Amino acid sequence: MMKPPTVDLYNTPGIYYAAAYWLGSMVFGTVLSKERRNAATWMKQLLVLAVMCLFMTVTNHKPVVLFIPCLLVDYALTCLNLRLSCSLTPEEAIYYTARAFMVGELAAALDWQVFYYALTTLKMPLNMRTNLTFLLPTWLLVFGVSYLTERFIFKRHGRPEVSRSIVAAILGVIAVFYFWSNISYIVRGTAFTASGAQELFIIRTLSDLGAVVFSGAYHMMVCQLSARLESEKLNQVLEMQYAAYKVSEESIALVNRKYHDLKHQISVLRDSTSETERHEYLDQMEEDIRSFEAQTHTGNEVLDAILGTKMLQCMQEGIDLHVMAEGEALGFMNKMDISALFGNILDNAIEGTRKVDDPEDRHIRLYVNAQKGFLKILAENTFSGKVSFEEGIPMTSKTHEVGYHGYGVRSIRATAEKYDGNVIMKAEDGWFRVHVLIPQQ
Repeated sequence: MMKPPTVDLYNTPGIYYAAAYWLGSMVFGTVLSKERRNAATWMKQLLVLAVMCLFMTVTNHKPVVLFIPCLLVDYALTCLNLRLSCSLTPEEAIYYTARAFMVGELAAALDWQVFYYALTTLKMPLNMRTNLTFLLPTWLLVFGVSYLTERFIFKRHGRPEVSRSIVAAILGVIAVFYFWSNISYIVRGTAFTASGAQELFIIRTLSDLGAVVFSGAYHMMVCQLSARLESEKLNQVLEMQYAAYKVSEESIALVNRKYHDLKHQISVLRDSTSETERHEYLDQMEEDIRSFEAQTHTGNEVLDAILGTKMLQCMQEGIDLHVMAEGEALGFMNKMDISALFGNILDNAIEGTRKVDDPEDRHIRLYVNAQKGFLKILAENTFSGKVSFEEGIPMTSKTHEVGYHGYGVRSIRATAEKYDGNVIMKAEDGWFRVHVLIPQQ
């Protein structure tokens, strides 16, 4: 068997990785961006490529202690190039950079493995022509398949919402694959590391391939989950619209009743000979109007719409709903999130309160205000019976309601956690309380 060339072929040149990382970020940037790059953007990205090539060439034979710091710099430059291509949230930038990074790893590893095989086994000459003979098709295969796959997923599912937990999961998995692919470079002569160059290249390529395939499958799961959540939100909006329609029908009947009562009150006022009695009637009517206006005019149109609907529902069911809310404090939240959060809070409160036997004890209180940079929400309602909790979620005694009730509470938690907030639920002294605390952004 022919001996390997005397030049160092054990380590893939850093410039190969620099170009591969750059191309990986260009693939994802092209898929995610709907706008064409202008000349200024191209110049910036080519400058990033030059910096990456220079940095990785200088640090090609770095000591092991500098492996992680240099890796972080490589990752940051790849992330910078991706963000020049398209507009991304910080979570999205980290998420897609991790996937682009591993695609670049796979391209560089596969090319160098095939190139090394051609030199040592096929006895091809060590020159740039041989290098390009294998570099071009392998990179075209890796980046071409990645581009077509990502474009297909993007057209079918769009850009899913990426949370911090999703970013943490993808980083954790990729870190494991990356560590396994490079462990033979860091530690040698163990039962888990390669002893020869060809074995090392095989382990590295297969590990990188596993990372790319797994991250792609995980991305599909994230897309499907995001689509399911969007569908559930849409269904919730449709249900709320239908509920609003039903309430509007019932409110017409309520207005007719109030109109009938008003005619009688006017008749009493006309026939009354006492000035004091007249003023008492008028004061009571004005107080009722002011109370309704104060509780349904909070300064946030979405919250006002929800409160108006729930106020009428409570009036029809004999539930006392008291609201003190600073609607302006919700300005940083998405309208759909406001709707989901308060809709579920009040639905659960009404559900619990209507089971109280004595109508005089059916009370719901809702407080919303901003304090020290936090949005504070407190909802409390009277209830009867005993409430048990499982993993912080109240469980209902009715089997057919468990799923719905659990979904409502989980929706409240998910909305709060989306804004880095938290939810605490307690049942004590005949009151069920929901505390929501969200940092204002």
